[in-house]
Amino acid sequence: EREGRFCDLQLQVAGCASLHASLRQYVAEETLQGEYNTRDERFGRQPAGTVRRGCAFRSLPPVLVLHLKRFEYDAATGAMQKLQGSFSFPTTLRLRRYM
Repeated sequence: EREGRFCDLQLQVAGCASLHASLRQYVAEETLQGEYNTRDERFGRQPAGTVRRGCAFRSLPPVLVLHLKRFEYDAATGAMQKLQGSFSFPTTLRLRRYM
């Protein structure tokens, strides 16, 4: 477990229809497989499928900047492409459910 301070979040837009969907994806926990299992100084090498990564907010700054990642790299053209899909967001943002 690691704690850090921040004042902005970079949120995925691709595959998300709303700001809340992007935030759910940001805080979702995932289990890392294979070579991602690194040696931990405190616990030694961890068996495959036991290392988890996720995020939970203990507190939020007074001003939080949300950077929506609206561009994706297109390997076929070698250029950045702007995502044109619909993306909804509330006029009042309540973040308690992500803490």
